[in-house]
Amino acid sequence: MRIFVPIGPVAAAEQPDSLSEGGAIYMQSCAACHGAEGRGNGPVAAALLKSPADLTRLSLQHRGRFPREDVVAVVSGERNVLEHGTREMPVWSQHFAPTTSGATGIAAVYARRRLDLLTGFLESIQRTSDEPTPSPAP
Repeated sequence: MRIFVPIGPVAAAEQPDSLSEGGAIYMQSCAACHGAEGRGNGPVAAALLKSPADLTRLSLQHRGRFPREDVVAVVSGERNVLEHGTREMPVWSQHFAPTTSGATGIAAVYARRRLDLLTGFLESIQRTSDEPTPSPAP
């Protein structure tokens, strides 16, 4: 018996819980640095050498278009971001990185699903105007 698991982008209209699932993944993997609202002011931000990016401004920085491919490349490790550390970190390799071996192929499907959910959530928190970003917490 074959089981079909979609691995492409997940439309929120098709999956009503997608945004809440993506939000939970975000809170677990990203909020410590980027903040609960994605504005770069998480509780760890003050301890970092470089301030985390305001993830709510990604569309504004790309002429109103959410840069899905760029976000996927950063989160999956296809594009390095020095502040994210190495790809050997469990938060990256176990949750979002592509895998190539047989037994881990199923894990790759789930990793892609988490990546799609997280990316969909990030797209949902984009600002439509250039309002100021609150300063990171001291």
